Amino acid sequence: MASHGKGIEQKQFCALRTNKCKDGNEYRENCKPSPLYDYRAHHILCVASVTQYLATVSTILPIVEQTKWCINKKSNMLAMPLWGMFMKAALQRHEAGNFTAPSYNKIPMHNYGHTGTTSYKTEIDNKMIEIAQQMEESTAAHKNSAKKLAAALNGYRGRMKGELKRRGGRGAGTHVEWQGVYGGVSAADHAWYMPFSMADDGDVEPRPFPCKKASSATAAKIAKLVKNLL
Repeated sequence: MASHGKGIEQKQFCALRTNKCKDGNEYRENCKPSPLYDYRAHHILCVASVTQYLATVSTILPIVEQTKWCINKKSNMLAMPLWGMFMKAALQRHEAGNFTAPSYNKIPMHNYGHTGTTSYKTEIDNKMIEIAQQMEESTAAHKNSAKKLAAALNGYRGRMKGELKRRGGRGAGTHVEWQGVYGGVSAADHAWYMPFSMADDGDVEPRPFPCKKASSATAAKIAKLVKNLL
């Protein structure tokens, strides 16, 4: 199933990607950052993962249908920049002499480490499989499972939202890491690209720096900035 599938509704359970779902949630509106920048609305618990590994699993469908939960709530959304957007904006800011951190600093790129065998989505897939298995065991034991399912999803959602923000701050964070490499300065003692990826620490795929280095004058300004920030 594609990482950005449409999803599904199962009675009280909403895993449907739509402009406005039955619960009244508008996921893009719930995700809109302030100040506004060019972003993608990211579901912390991915629509495709929840749909494929939880919401359509026949053995736990009665539990899912009784669980009041919505994938489009603000708590499950995070505005994320794109790789190309970040690089273009960074260059424009430098040309204008603006070396301050943007509002989207320390947020990973939505199109870096999102999908693939060692990716953010694979993490979510695996957790949804685990939760589904727990619900099957709960059903066999005749326990009240709907509340447990909602609690499991909400708990994991909160953890992964914090985890994405941690990943965006790896090293010195996206802004300072980019500044350092662009100016020819080492901004941290590890690979500059780490905070840009959604993937977990050991699963980040290396990427070459996509921009030519700045002029010597601009590089000197960036070097001073990086030194002050580290």
